[in-house]
Amino acid sequence: MKIFTNGCFDLLHIGHIELLKYSKSLGDYLVVGINSDNSVKKLKGSSRPINNELTRKIILESIKYVDEVIVFDEDTPIEIIKKIQPNYNWYCLNPKIGKQSFSWSDIENDHVDYDC
Repeated sequence: MKIFTNGCFDLLHIGHIELLKYSKSLGDYLVVGINSDNSVKKLKGSSRPINNELTRKIILESIKYVDEVIVFDEDTPIEIIKKIQPNYNWYCLNPKIGKQSFSWSDIENDHVDYDC
């Protein structure tokens, strides 16, 4: 089962590792989308990212829970999600919203809150 999650992953911390670990537990293949450097600047401000997208990609690829890393430049990862069509979930952890999992049909029918 293919699982997808995403984020900036600029300053890696325990919350990121827990997200990756939990996401991987939902299936057998975890794809992680990371925001490009330009996208991180838009989201976090001109002083970010601290680590460039290649460095962030290499770090994530070295984590045992991660099977594949894809860099995206768009505001949301919806185009990657449409392309890879994860079998089960796009998993999101947002302190304001809480844990959220979205099925492929929710994504396909645009029933997803991209504020994750």
